[in-house]
Amino acid sequence: MKKRRLLLLTAICILSCSCNNIEPNESINAPQTVEKTSEKVTDPSTQKKTEPTTLKEKIPFYMGSVRQQYDEANKEHIFFWQFQDVNKEPIAAKSNINICIKNDKNEEVFNKDFEVNANNYSTWSNKLSSTSQLLGSISIADSDLAQGSSTKGVATLTASSEYSSFKPVNITVFDLPQKGITVNYPPLPITSNSYSYNGEIRSAMTVTDISQEYDYSLKLNVTAQMTYNSNGDGARDYGHVGYVITNESGMVINSGTVLFDQLAVGETQVKQIYVRDAEPGDTLNLQIIDHN
Repeated sequence: MKKRRLLLLTAICILSCSCNNIEPNESINAPQTVEKTSEKVTDPSTQKKTEPTTLKEKIPFYMGSVRQQYDEANKEHIFFWQFQDVNKEPIAAKSNINICIKNDKNEEVFNKDFEVNANNYSTWSNKLSSTSQLLGSISIADSDLAQGSSTKGVATLTASSEYSSFKPVNITVFDLPQKGITVNYPPLPITSNSYSYNGEIRSAMTVTDISQEYDYSLKLNVTAQMTYNSNGDGARDYGHVGYVITNESGMVINSGTVLFDQLAVGETQVKQIYVRDAEPGDTLNLQIIDHN
């Protein structure tokens, strides 16, 4: 009995020392787009560790197939990995996994430790290659991520178990939640007059609506109606709406004139203001002014 116990302790010590710096198994192919096909996984914690051979087979020696995909329907990021035993057979091993996500602005938007058990393992199928793999997975909802200044970043997955540890794996991630840009508009409707050289009102445009979009730069959609033309209601003329945009400090970051196509009194058009210096998280103030 003493000899058997000594052999067990010796095996544990050898495994603990030899698995700390194991290289990831490059032979494991990462899935492209995978779907869960089975949830029947044996919990390794239920296996008896009475024999050194059994203990050795249940310890993750290799780690591969580390990947992330975004589930658009459920608005969540799914991280995958695969553990293999000393015989390079996939196993569902208990482990500790840390996932840290930083965006391209070096803002940490997520950092959490997970205790992995049998519930994290399933058989996933790859539609492109018509293959299936036993993979571990962790899902992180968009609502659990902090909003940042970029939708792209890097997730670092660090895994360890009782007797082994692995080098951190970096994965490029997209679709990270991004802060919005707050634009304070003036009360609408508001009129911008256009003056002639002698100081008389030549035309007037009344802004009735303003909306915003963000796709790498801020775009303001300005809806305005010509409400006065000195040449008569039936005459057609260009419309002008002057504007000034300031930041929270009161500094002017954009100003100019929105030019509308030729309009008659009563006609409406939508034109855009592009604000290229605005960043996610900014608060801006828009003023509508007269055009000279």
